[in-house]
Amino acid sequence: MAEQKSVTIKDVAKATGVSAMTVTRVYGKGYVSPKTRKKVEAMAKKLGYYPNSLARGLRGGKTNSIGILWSLGGPHNSQELVRETTFKLSKLGYVNYVVDSLTDPKIVKACLRDYISRNIDGLIFQAVEENLKDPEIISSLKQISNVVIETHLDPPVGFPFDCIVRSRSKPMLEIVNYLASKGRKRLCLLAQKLDPDREEAYIDGLTKDNILTDDCRMINGNLTDISPDFIEKLNAGKMTYDAVITANDEIAAAMIKLLNDYGKK
Repeated sequence: MAEQKSVTIKDVAKATGVSAMTVTRVYGKGYVSPKTRKKVEAMAKKLGYYPNSLARGLRGGKTNSIGILWSLGGPHNSQELVRETTFKLSKLGYVNYVVDSLTDPKIVKACLRDYISRNIDGLIFQAVEENLKDPEIISSLKQISNVVIETHLDPPVGFPFDCIVRSRSKPMLEIVNYLASKGRKRLCLLAQKLDPDREEAYIDGLTKDNILTDDCRMINGNLTDISPDFIEKLNAGKMTYDAVITANDEIAAAMIKLLNDYGKK
């Protein structure tokens, strides 16, 4: 059985009664009247013609592609968020290139070089503090037409990219204020590592509500282990906290189990 020949721009042009250049303009850069555009697109669909996005990108045109550079692991809803984003972009006709950055600068830099070579139309990038200070990463980002950065840090003055800043300080302050309003006076925060803005909000909240104590924060060994100091207080019967704030869901689940094991609600 003979292999079916791919439909070309010339085939679409001949069937539509226009020049090949007109068809090229429909799928690239250049003006085409709405009537002609509609006519060409209808014929292309009928013939089964699909424009070569990569070739169009090499000529400087749109590739209808978006790069998504995100950290997909960890105790948060990144996978769900990225999945929803790709679905919405697909409905708009975009191809998605998704890479798990693992917040590793080597992966970020290699991925950006690949995205640039593909001439993507835009980038959605979850950036950590080190990324925003790395000259090589910033230089690569400037070679991409449209960049949106998701970060929990306020970008530096004059930062050349659009940013979505996910505030961590305001929610922390609201949590402390809520617990204080319920009469909780001895709070403990369990976290492996805190961002300065979130820790500052926590201390500010305790100070304003006049419930700041010397042992209001304990450091965990990793993302899921509870601080040995906290467990030691439980064992010694000296656990005086009436509320515990955890940095993630995993520690929260471990804390609930631990307190249940000790007969505490």
